[in-house]
Amino acid sequence: LPFPEEYGGSGCGPLDFIMVGEELCRFSYEIGAGYGVPIF
Repeated sequence: LPFPEEYGGSGCGPLDFIMVGEELCRFSYEIGAGYGVPIF
C-alpha cells in the first residue's frame, strides 16, 4: 500500500509502485491491472 509504515503501508514511494507494475505487466496485462486498480 502506498502509505507510511506507521499507518500499515509499505513505506514505498510512487516510483517503486510504478516499477513493480511495469514488471508485472511484462508477464501479463491482467496481473498488472489487478495490481494497479486497487492502488489507484
